[in-house]
Amino acid sequence: MRNFYIATVILLVGLALGLTFRGKSVNLDLSSRIVAFGSDISKLLQKSSESTNFENQRVKHAATMKQHLPSHLQAKIIGAADKEQLRRLYDEVYNYLLRSNDQSSLTFIGNIYGRLEAKNWLKKNDIRSMHRLYLMFREFDKADAFRNRYPDQNLPLAPHILSSENSGPHKAPNIRTIIRTTASNNSFELSEVDFSSFTGVVIVANPECHFFKNFLKGIGTDPVMADAFIDNTIWLTGKGASLTDNTIADWNQSMPNIEFQIVYSETDWPEINYWGSPSFYFFEDTKLVSKVVGWPRGQESQRKTALKNGFISVGINVWEAKQ
Repeated sequence: MRNFYIATVILLVGLALGLTFRGKSVNLDLSSRIVAFGSDISKLLQKSSESTNFENQRVKHAATMKQHLPSHLQAKIIGAADKEQLRRLYDEVYNYLLRSNDQSSLTFIGNIYGRLEAKNWLKKNDIRSMHRLYLMFREFDKADAFRNRYPDQNLPLAPHILSSENSGPHKAPNIRTIIRTTASNNSFELSEVDFSSFTGVVIVANPECHFFKNFLKGIGTDPVMADAFIDNTIWLTGKGASLTDNTIADWNQSMPNIEFQIVYSETDWPEINYWGSPSFYFFEDTKLVSKVVGWPRGQESQRKTALKNGFISVGINVWEAKQ
């Protein structure tokens, strides 16, 4: 009988230790998943910033999410995560959504946010970051409903966007929906760009970005280069552009030759795989031919040469005409 009790105690202790180690294993696996996900997304961003990389990042991002945080495990992952893991998960998925077009993952991060709130683990900036995501993905009703939950946060109202006679269901794959600023403060209008036979350069930039401002200064001292940007140019700013103030409208009024249009959805522009400011995409008859990324300090001459080669690669050579 004594031996039976000893064996029973040993068995129970072994089970307890096994469960303990198994729990640690689950937590370690979860931490590894989250870290690997964030690392792989950062690598994709770095790769997409290369001038020779034309890959469709939307597909790559979705595959990375499916690999590390598949939809059938997301509820379990949220439920199993401790505070540190859940905080890291929110931050990584938030950064992922800033860089991707994965609208379906809004539900995932919303559930992460809900769990953080229920456990009283929210940080001060989480409310604003979640609201920002709803605006960026044009979920305006959800943005306002979310805003109403936090009246003391002074979150901005979702913008009022008018439909114009030039907006509506897409009739062709190369009709791109964009948001234009209007003369009225904090008012916008849906419109479209016919991209079906475009030849020229699409410039992606944030008008407040100092790298973009350095680019403007650089071409401002080069009249021939400046001429190349007068025609056949589309100025775009990404989904992160503010729709709750007059930043873009004020810019467009003060710089009418450089009128920024805000993308409604980055999925409308699959050729653009990197939205860093400034980036230059050269197209000939809608086909992406070359790309130039960034305006780093000390490399103005090299970037001007790259831009000149980009224009020439799509058949735009204002330099020849000036000779």
